Amino acid sequence: MNHKYTFLFALVLAVSSAFGQVADNDAIKATVRRETQSYFAADAKTWRDCWAELPESNNLFYSEQSHKVGQTSMAKPDLDAVANRKPSKMKIETSNELLRINSSTAFLQYDQHLTREADGAQDFSHQTRYLEKINGVWKIIHVGSVSYKYEAGTK
Repeated sequence: MNHKYTFLFALVLAVSSAFGQVADNDAIKATVRRETQSYFAADAKTWRDCWAELPESNNLFYSEQSHKVGQTSMAKPDLDAVANRKPSKMKIETSNELLRINSSTAFLQYDQHLTREADGAQDFSHQTRYLEKINGVWKIIHVGSVSYKYEAGTK
């Protein structure tokens, strides 16, 4: 009889863990999508809300268009720089997503293809995100972005 209850308990635990994993998976991808969309929309408040306010929070990038490498601390980002930029409508496509979740931490990597609607300019990049679940909410700690191909617009 005890084996029957042990089996049922293990089964319930496994099923609830699987549902939790799916919910975390969706929440992580939604946070990353919201961060990207709000940046291009110049929505500083929503963009900032996706980031953890920690000293380790940072953005490391390479741009094929400008050939710049940079690192920006996101502990206290310049929200005016985001809010004052001209919003740009972008078609954002992602592929080759790999997500690893370990309790309250997650690592996501994917390819991103951006197309600016105004002129058709395109940027292809490999993206990484490290997130932590803080007070039940997934927040970005680190962004890595390597733009490997840029095509100027033709419109």
